[in-house]
Amino acid sequence: MTAALKNEITKLAGKKKYLVLFIIAILICGGRVGINQIISKLSGEAIKSSNIIMEMFPFFAEIYVPLIIFMAVTDLVSTEICDLTIKATLMRPVNRFKAVSAKIIASFLMGTIFYAGVFVICAVLQAIFGSVDPAYIFKSLGAYLIDLVPLFVLALFANTVNLLSKTPTLSMFMSIVIYALMKYCNYFSPILNTMIFTSYMQWHKLWIGAMIPFGAMSVKIGIIAGSAVLLYTAGYMLFDKKEY
Repeated sequence: MTAALKNEITKLAGKKKYLVLFIIAILICGGRVGINQIISKLSGEAIKSSNIIMEMFPFFAEIYVPLIIFMAVTDLVSTEICDLTIKATLMRPVNRFKAVSAKIIASFLMGTIFYAGVFVICAVLQAIFGSVDPAYIFKSLGAYLIDLVPLFVLALFANTVNLLSKTPTLSMFMSIVIYALMKYCNYFSPILNTMIFTSYMQWHKLWIGAMIPFGAMSVKIGIIAGSAVLLYTAGYMLFDKKEY
């Protein structure tokens, strides 16, 4: 398993587009602070980026990092199936369960790296242009760590979608469209929205701050855990039945 995971991570690390996307993430964070500074100079009032870490979090948690996950899964699953390089993976002394698990975990780790990078960048900008409060920094770090849970479920979701589609382009398109539909289905059915894991991409809101009743919390934990089990099982079964 370790060797398979290392192999998948190496594949992703060799793709320059992720470095470019990371640089773009840095520019987005820097741009947010830059806008504050421009407004400060134009208005003549000091505007501090007092909460830049959490200000940027919703965008990266719900849009940017999910796109990174979709790209990573598409590169490791759909692209390899399409160009038949998946055969090289299956020729290694590793069973299919470990092979698909390694691809999912590698994709999840890529998203985690982006999360970590954004946190560090924002923390540095916070120290330079805002105020440094250790308690606030640790609380923000806790939020980022907690939200890795739905991020892993998202990787499982993307893997299943990739195994259902025939081309990398279609896989990426389906991942984005289905995710968007699930994420914003509250506009059509608020009740259904509470039963879908994408409603909890900012999972930390349930754990940090005002705690919700235990009964409601257990239901939401069950939704996340159940989604993970179902998607992991579906993904493995699809991968196991395919002939390459």
